[in-house]
Amino acid sequence: MRRHHACHAAGVSVPSQLAIASIGGGPLAAVCSPPLTSIVLPYEEMGRMAGKRLLAALNGDEPPAINELPVQLKLRASTHKV
Repeated sequence: MRRHHACHAAGVSVPSQLAIASIGGGPLAAVCSPPLTSIVLPYEEMGRMAGKRLLAALNGDEPPAINELPVQLKLRASTHKV
């Protein structure tokens, strides 16, 4: 969000001069001007997975080396097709 505001203050047009995207996809991403393209992370599933890994470690089990979770790309007005 700070970069978004800094661009506006410097007179840099988003997205025509600079495209901006974020990771996290918080609620402010949809209401800033222009709305911010975001990669939305599955926080609840991340928490569940962390809990399972912790329980496995406490039980002496080996947790998986790699965990993959799906993310979602929310395209909004801060980016455009190239």
